[in-house]
Amino acid sequence: MNDLFVRIRFLLPSLPRAEKAIASALLENPEAITHLTLAEIARESGSSEASIIRFCKRMGYDGYSSMKEDSSELWQKEWKFIQKILKYQTI
Repeated sequence: MNDLFVRIRFLLPSLPRAEKAIASALLENPEAITHLTLAEIARESGSSEASIIRFCKRMGYDGYSSMKEDSSELWQKEWKFIQKILKYQTI
């Protein structure tokens, strides 16, 4: 999808256990970051909110909010691109 998920896949083997759980949860359900809160991601991944913040910082963000915002923007761009493709396929 984007650089975030490339970084996650690259760093996955070297991540601490809690961050590895977060990474795995996001790789299994990448759109989750666009609509789940920090607490919900913590619950889904079985990690603490502090671990998620550390994970976000390791991925190059200031925190969860900035990672969520960046991911949401990228999902919107990809969705618009898909809509354009579908529009031209039906013509």
